[in-house]
Amino acid sequence: MTVMLWRLDAGDIAGALEIAPYALKYGLTTDHRRTTPYMLVEEVALAALRLRDAGEPVDLALLLTTLSLTDGADVPDMVRARLHKVTGLTLRDIGQNAEALAQFQRAMQLDRNAGVRK
Repeated sequence: MTVMLWRLDAGDIAGALEIAPYALKYGLTTDHRRTTPYMLVEEVALAALRLRDAGEPVDLALLLTTLSLTDGADVPDMVRARLHKVTGLTLRDIGQNAEALAQFQRAMQLDRNAGVRK
């Protein structure tokens, strides 16, 4: 788990997602404040936002994989909304506006203060 977090801190979302299925299967955590899906969703979203802020590309497939891996898992709405927001921003960047809108709407459903409305 520590390596997975280090990879996310370094912006290596792909490397972290190599470890994620095992961590999710066995419920591994580094702290007992967050479940594995909660930690994964939060840290992937934050890593993707840091990459965007630095002007680096974000791999849409990795965000969609994270959503898929954690679908149905108990993750706080505000945290999941952040992942939907960055997924929407990434979709918008590549011109997939209809798909981006769906992600933004999902973020709004989960957290009215997600920051996706202008």
